[in-house]
Amino acid sequence: MTEKKHPFSKRILLRFHISLDFVYGHTCAMMIPTITLENDRKIIFCADLLPSHCHISMPYVMAYDVQPLLTLQEKGELFEKAANDHTCLFLEHDKDHAAISIVKNDNGRYVFGEAIDLDIFTV
Repeated sequence: MTEKKHPFSKRILLRFHISLDFVYGHTCAMMIPTITLENDRKIIFCADLLPSHCHISMPYVMAYDVQPLLTLQEKGELFEKAANDHTCLFLEHDKDHAAISIVKNDNGRYVFGEAIDLDIFTV
């Protein structure tokens, strides 16, 4: 039996800055932390605003969002920020990818860019 290695089993760089944004469409005041590492690389913890790479398509929202139209707006703002700043999106519920990038395609829609290996954040 092989033990599955957790992505955070390595030492993580501890010199970083955390900023917090709050979104109000999925629940009342869900926290979205952005971690800026020493090398200026950013990781956004998407929480349930973007639980997996399967949820990127607009206008996809969860049936139980308390304000689904607001969720769409907040998701669009997250995508714009992530695509423009080349920010890594950490997905807590994705069975295939712990972290991804997104890009804007030729039709102006945000789509899956690539899976990001969390080893790039280790020391």
